[in-house]
Amino acid sequence: NILKMPMSKEEVAVYNKQYRERNKEKIAEYYQKNKEKIAEQQKKHYEENKEKKAEYMKIYREKNKEKINEQNKKHYEENKEKKAEYMKQYTQKNIEKIAENKKKYKYENKEKIAEKDKKWRKSENGKKSSRITNWKRFGIISDDFDALYEYFMNCKKCEECKIELTENSGYNTATTRCCDHDHETGLFRNVLCVACNNKRR
Repeated sequence: NILKMPMSKEEVAVYNKQYRERNKEKIAEYYQKNKEKIAEQQKKHYEENKEKKAEYMKIYREKNKEKINEQNKKHYEENKEKKAEYMKQYTQKNIEKIAENKKKYKYENKEKIAEKDKKWRKSENGKKSSRITNWKRFGIISDDFDALYEYFMNCKKCEECKIELTENSGYNTATTRCCDHDHETGLFRNVLCVACNNKRR
């Protein structure tokens, strides 16, 4: 008798692939006949091994962080147009279902959402987003709101009276920093204190 050497992982993978290719119709037929049984077995296996699998995936992600990020980035770049088109079609077909799911999620998680929003508004990005939204609401227009925000935040003194500016801490004072703009064109003019801004009006 000729003893067969154990196959390597690569050889096993190739063998399994070839087997599936040769027997795909037979495998599909078996799955259709036994799909409920298979689903039950998969569910049982998941329940018995979920903690072990979660720990394994955690360790794997930590060890392969850069590789995973690179793969995700590559996959996104190769498929972004296809994914965008899929999401567009899916949204159009399921617009009512999506709206209902959003409504249900908001209702079931209102406290969680409120807490998240509160934290967001206090963060630097949240403050910036809120400020720019308010500017747009008041009619300010700009080609680069990011640059305008940076200039606004770094302006320490009123560009009219030169008084030191203070930040809004819930209510305005005479020295609170303001973004002055032309009310007809919407264009930015100066960073002023509240007192000087009110005089210009």
